[in-house]
Amino acid sequence: MLKKHQSLINFSHFFPALAPKNAEDQAYYFDNAATACTLAPAVEAIKNFYENAHGSVHRGVYHSAEQTTTEYEKVRTQTAAFINAQSSDEIIFTSGTTDSVNTVAYVWAQYALAPGDGIIITQAEHHAHYVLWHEIARRYGAHVYVLPIDPVTFCADLSGVDHLLTKSIKVVAVTTCSNVLGPIWGADSALLYTLIKKARGAGAAIVIDAAQTIAHASVDVQALDCDFLAFSVHKMGGPTGLGVLYARKKRHVEMKPYRFGGGMVAAIADDYMIWQAAPHCFEAGTPPIAQVVGLGAVLDFYTKNVDFSLVQQHEAALCAQLIAGLKNIPGVHLVGNTDLLSRQGHVVTWYVDGIHAHDLATTLGMYRCCLRAGDHCAHPISALWNRQATIRASFFMYNSPAEVEYLIASIAESITRWRAIL
Repeated sequence: MLKKHQSLINFSHFFPALAPKNAEDQAYYFDNAATACTLAPAVEAIKNFYENAHGSVHRGVYHSAEQTTTEYEKVRTQTAAFINAQSSDEIIFTSGTTDSVNTVAYVWAQYALAPGDGIIITQAEHHAHYVLWHEIARRYGAHVYVLPIDPVTFCADLSGVDHLLTKSIKVVAVTTCSNVLGPIWGADSALLYTLIKKARGAGAAIVIDAAQTIAHASVDVQALDCDFLAFSVHKMGGPTGLGVLYARKKRHVEMKPYRFGGGMVAAIADDYMIWQAAPHCFEAGTPPIAQVVGLGAVLDFYTKNVDFSLVQQHEAALCAQLIAGLKNIPGVHLVGNTDLLSRQGHVVTWYVDGIHAHDLATTLGMYRCCLRAGDHCAHPISALWNRQATIRASFFMYNSPAEVEYLIASIAESITRWRAIL
């Protein structure tokens, strides 16, 4: 799935965790929507950072500190280019998607919202969005309006949007892709662009959670016409503990820091304090320098090697393969739009009659298949299937058809074993 047409077997070799030390260690990793295995270039970059002289960024005037600052800011520029931001000043480093969307709430939304204002989210949001915006609305007297997910198409229902947009909507905060259902915006995300266009016409700001898209398709903040966009680096093969928040430059004058400390102060005296300009005023304290260095290696890898159109085709084909296999197993219920998943998906989610998702996932672990079970931090959407816990397989560019074939056989055998004892 690379521009150089390397095979998937060779491609997996870029991820050290996928190379078993012996046959007993062979794992089939299908929990990529939670976190992906780490790229070797990122591991090496972080190792080199810690093994060589470095200093804290933006502070020291000695050589290694200045070198570290240069590298850190270079990655900010790389990140801006990767998502087509207009300026590196629009990139704020955080600890993850959750931290990024919380940052939006506390540096911008709490000042932008007034009692009676409206916030639109969807029923399919991750708790990081769903819970956050309900809490912000409670604190500031705003209202949350939840766009439902159609129980037949598993896509966002926009039939009530025009009416909602008459209710002083200030924020539309939505995911690009559900971590349970996969695509919820129709073919090529047409419904999302419709929603954004309508919301723009009503003067609302657009906040995008791109955590489930950043490693699977090209993300273009200008094409999305969004004000804020968040993602986590560990979901694209980078280190944990690092996220990115894109904040459109025209919003900077409306934003105020909510973390205070070193690095974000420009000047201070007894009677005044002046903050650094964005983005540095939003990065108080010593930032995650090593993780940012690791992100630089990840972005180098993606830019030089990864063709997102091929990645999306490959992952969707794996979804189609798994969906076809699961449809042949009695008692299995798929959730999500299987047609869309087979064309542009990377997650497949299901439940089984009479067998709890946790029990089945535990048994699959005995087959060395790594999957996620539960509500996936997206409990509201499970109302569509009577709050049943589900199992999720999520694919990455290194997964292969042979692995999916093994997974299907393992699921069938696991279900047979459970049926024999229930």
